[in-house]
Amino acid sequence: MIDGFEKNGVTLNHEVMPNGEQRFRMYFADGSAYIRTESSEDGSWQNSHYHKSICEAYIVQKGCIVFVEQSLDSEVAQFSILKEGEACFAKSLIAHNVFLPRNSVIHTVKYGVIIDKDWNAFEALDKQTKPLSEDELLRLYGR
Repeated sequence: MIDGFEKNGVTLNHEVMPNGEQRFRMYFADGSAYIRTESSEDGSWQNSHYHKSICEAYIVQKGCIVFVEQSLDSEVAQFSILKEGEACFAKSLIAHNVFLPRNSVIHTVKYGVIIDKDWNAFEALDKQTKPLSEDELLRLYGR
């Protein structure tokens, strides 16, 4: 079965991230990708970033997520909570971050014009998001 993936330019990857999330990835020859992310036992933030050319769709399979986005030239972040079955889209040149509470599962689809290594850290958004705990997020933005 793996041979069929490799013959068609598909790379598979599994990684446990520093925040404890498990990520199951499929990378395609054209640069698009699919990622299933399972939260850590404690829930955690990912790293804020933006893309110059690609877009991402986030689909909540189980639990919920906090999705945050911010224009690169703004200091104001927009927070929203997505529940099971809901989706959102991260456009290119818009910084974004995701918090996965414990027992959450999401699917991420990367699509559009793909440029190698199109992942750019955006620390200004990390400074706003990472200090916020799961309890604070759910209290501020509801579940």
